[in-house]
Amino acid sequence: EIYTLSLHDALPICNICKATPKEINNLDLIATKAVDTDLCKYGMSSLHAWIRFMECILHISYRLELRTWIEKNENKILMEAKKREVQECFKRQTGLLIDIVKQGHGTTNDGNTARRFFADSATSASITGVDENLIRRFSVILETLSSGFPINAHKFKEFADQTIHVYIELYYWYYMPASVHKILVHGKDIIKNFGLIPIGKLSEEASESRNKDFRRYRQHH
Repeated sequence: EIYTLSLHDALPICNICKATPKEINNLDLIATKAVDTDLCKYGMSSLHAWIRFMECILHISYRLELRTWIEKNENKILMEAKKREVQECFKRQTGLLIDIVKQGHGTTNDGNTARRFFADSATSASITGVDENLIRRFSVILETLSSGFPINAHKFKEFADQTIHVYIELYYWYYMPASVHKILVHGKDIIKNFGLIPIGKLSEEASESRNKDFRRYRQHH
């Protein structure tokens, strides 16, 4: 049989515990892996976390009928049809342009789109078919990381662990992206590494907001 992997599916391993995509949903195996806590000093991207979590939900949605992480060639038509249906529903019901490739640079998936996606978990769940409780839990985690307030690392870990079990119970067949795994599994260690500095204060959102200016400066000197 011939299989194809999309760019999204070519997932990297977790740089903290070295879990591979095929290992990442095996919680017993993950618990035995050595964790390189020294890498926690690099923090996490709270802005891009919104985008990665949204894309995780979207890619589960596209595969709900297939219930497989690997996309077989003969099922590609079904997945593309589901993707178009989801895109059209979001545009019609919320005005959001979801997962559309932009000519020259990236896609329409940005921080503002992701925030609106998670702000109305009921609508997002209705359109994607993904469990509303999972979407709401993702939203709570993302809001917490972006809040700019000190986070209770132990309570964060407890909530994240519960969220992982919800994910595995419902979507064990879709390997959790490494970016999502890093926050849910290693978020506590990353938060504790920065001590008194809230992780939300280290967001790259301010610098990202200037990208349009940098682009204009390059184009028009």
